[in-house]
Amino acid sequence: MGMISHLCGLDTLRLDYVEFEKEVLKNYPLLLESEITVEQKKLALKKLEMSAWLPKFQINMGFGPAPGLENIPDSNFIVTGAGRNDSVWVENSHRRYDLSSWGPFFGVDVGVIQPLNLYRYRSGTNAAKLAIKVTEAEHYKEKLKVSKEAVEIYYGYLMAKELLREITQAEIDFDKAEETIEELLDDESESVSQKDLLKLKASRYRLVKAKNQTLTGLARAKLGARFYLFLKSKTFAPKDTVLLPLSLVLPPLDTLKLWTLKNHPDLKRLEHGLAARREMLKVARGELGPDIFLFGTFKYAKAWSAKREAGEREAFASDPLNEIDGAAGLGMRLRLNFWSRIQDFKKKKLELKKLKRTEIYAARGLLGRLEEAYVQLEEARLNMKAARASLRAAEAWLKGAAMDYDLDPTLAMDLISPYKEALNGRNNYYQSIFEYNKAVVKVILSVGWTLTDYLSNVSKE
Repeated sequence: MGMISHLCGLDTLRLDYVEFEKEVLKNYPLLLESEITVEQKKLALKKLEMSAWLPKFQINMGFGPAPGLENIPDSNFIVTGAGRNDSVWVENSHRRYDLSSWGPFFGVDVGVIQPLNLYRYRSGTNAAKLAIKVTEAEHYKEKLKVSKEAVEIYYGYLMAKELLREITQAEIDFDKAEETIEELLDDESESVSQKDLLKLKASRYRLVKAKNQTLTGLARAKLGARFYLFLKSKTFAPKDTVLLPLSLVLPPLDTLKLWTLKNHPDLKRLEHGLAARREMLKVARGELGPDIFLFGTFKYAKAWSAKREAGEREAFASDPLNEIDGAAGLGMRLRLNFWSRIQDFKKKKLELKKLKRTEIYAARGLLGRLEEAYVQLEEARLNMKAARASLRAAEAWLKGAAMDYDLDPTLAMDLISPYKEALNGRNNYYQSIFEYNKAVVKVILSVGWTLTDYLSNVSKE
């Protein structure tokens, strides 16, 4: 994992949030799958570049045995006049295979084609390069989604631990109060009654329910961390021991808008997609014309067997196994299904027009989402401030009730309401911190950066 310095024991991996996000983005299985898609696009581009030069260059060769040849004379009696004395004997011959003698045979066939439509090739190559950039932007957008889920897992884990700690302490205090009332009842004290004990036990339900919900949330956070970090044998634990608000200071909204227009993957994907469509339109336009190419062919065959080598003046003309031939020149291919390519050209033209219209409102929509996230961040900040003030009031109330209880144990029932408010106050406060941290990261994601990249880029500004 590359985080040996953060290992606690042999089975626990401790990370802060920035480290946690880095490890998630490095190990999350779906992101690794998305990276493979990018690599596949790059391989396709490499294949296209290599296929531009001599897309057809093949050599076929064969070796084997070949029978010999022999001449068979033919005698033909041709009458040239009225009598026998006017006739002549003409002796001809034909050739046939001699299966009694064999020799080796070798043949080679070479074919070469080099297209000359370089304009179409350049446009196709440019479109493939831009398609890679589109895929990379899509991959980065997936990283933004994963980053959003990572902050929910990490700070959800911390919030569950904080609440569990508070609930555990509240259970201890409730047990003490219950024990005190039972002792007073055993002493037949008139300051408490059985009704007080039942009321205290009945109020424990909310505490038990909150504990069960917190344990479930903690278990889900642990499972989520294991899955997103792709851990097999190790477990994860936050390096932070308490849940605190993110201490990032965000720049003004206008600065964030400029960063959004410059960095958001949706805008990059749209920009590269438009450029790729333009190049594909050039390819479609080029396909309306003929394919022009250079070509060359060469054939050579030779058999070394009886009567094939010696005394044969015209061996390559008369012997089917002895051959030499070749041709080279400029070729042109015109596909007659012209209407099909016209329709393809019109289709690509409409797709480009549609994408241009999307470009008009894309930036406006992203800036609107950024503004909304910024407003939600301010709301989360105010809610956190209010939750902190409410918690302080509840803790002061509980502290006062606890002091009265220390002086007079019969006032145990007076602790119930302050405990409930203090517990709710802590729950609300931790929840407000959790929502605030999510709101901070949401603003950063709306700009088009993960938290890791945001910290890296801001340090360069």
